Amino acid sequence: MRNSLCLELLVSAAVLLLSGCEVGPRSRRTYFFEKEKRVIIIPVAFNDTITGRFLFDTGATNGYLILDSSFCATHPLPAWSDKPDHVYFSPHTGWATSESPSFRQAIHKKPTRAAISNVDLVYNYLHIRNQKYGSAEDLQGTVGFPDNDSTHVWELNFEHNYLEIHEAEKFRRPADCYWLPFVNERGSMNTVHIQFPLTVKSATGDTVTIDYPYLIDTGMAQDFVLLPSAKEIEFFRKREDAVLINRGHGGDYRSRYDVNAIAFDGFKIDSMRIYTDEFATQLSAYARGIIGLNFLKRFNVFFDFDSRQVGLQPIRNFSRIFNNFSGRFYFSVDTTLDGRRIVTMMPDYVKNNHYKEAGLQKGDEIVAINGFTLKDLSFDNAVKIKESLTRKLDIVRDGKPMKITVRLDEDDLKGE
Repeated sequence: MRNSLCLELLVSAAVLLLSGCEVGPRSRRTYFFEKEKRVIIIPVAFNDTITGRFLFDTGATNGYLILDSSFCATHPLPAWSDKPDHVYFSPHTGWATSESPSFRQAIHKKPTRAAISNVDLVYNYLHIRNQKYGSAEDLQGTVGFPDNDSTHVWELNFEHNYLEIHEAEKFRRPADCYWLPFVNERGSMNTVHIQFPLTVKSATGDTVTIDYPYLIDTGMAQDFVLLPSAKEIEFFRKREDAVLINRGHGGDYRSRYDVNAIAFDGFKIDSMRIYTDEFATQLSAYARGIIGLNFLKRFNVFFDFDSRQVGLQPIRNFSRIFNNFSGRFYFSVDTTLDGRRIVTMMPDYVKNNHYKEAGLQKGDEIVAINGFTLKDLSFDNAVKIKESLTRKLDIVRDGKPMKITVRLDEDDLKGE
């Protein structure tokens, strides 16, 4: 009998462990960062029965909830089945340019309940759009902080990769944490802006200090993006060691600079990457810079919506997110009405641009690469070109056919 009872207890304990159940209140901890992902993906539940995979993006949602239209069609709940209050067309992303396509968005102006980390939340606005079109992930929507939250502390624990939502009145602040106030006003849709001096030292030893409000954007993988409205962008424009990264919006690019930096009260950040973005048009009115995941992942981050402060607790196990979709930028091409591919943009300086070094010029027509004509280029052949270190271009310049050979480095084929 005694052995039988012990066996039952062992079996019960095993079932609890395997099922993830726990004694007491439901866990408010949600693990994220699925293997090799460059974004935060979390489960969001509706009506305790329907759960979707959502991008956690503090920079794009502006306090509302975004749902994919196919998810809504599959699960026709009353919250989004009624006629929308407003329909409009806008670019899919805040990094869009005037060349970016627009998407239909339906807005429902009524409270929608959703559960994150077993915490019931209310979002006052609901946007429905074709989420999957603009995403490399299979997502059912995008979520951030509700615009009315003033009672929670949201913890992004990058040391152990989880999100936890705490009751602010019961939350105990961790030690060794830098606390910075929100600098944006209440009612700004619960996007979070903070400000601190960031002193940057280049490879040549030159320094510059950046000190503006920065938007915290968990939907952006990069460390830090400096926007055109910041005067310090001139410091970077004078340098010739930029690595140009293809943004994928209208054939434009970001310039990346590898630097060392000092933030807060002497906190050193080695191997930081600062990007200058001169093409973005739809961003926060407060911000002159954007903080992304490769900056945030150096800390455990606490968003306290009661005291309106952000806590940054340094951690030791920083690992950079690698984005293999983000390739190098060399030039952009526009297609004419008769199907010709014309080079329309090239950087002003030669360094790090092997195409310009090989002699490619603005205005050239690119007919073929490695024998594959661009007019009828298949996806498989495009991949072959992308994977090749030597690229032989057939071009036309001033009506005359020419050949150019471009030789790339191994690093040129990597993401970033």
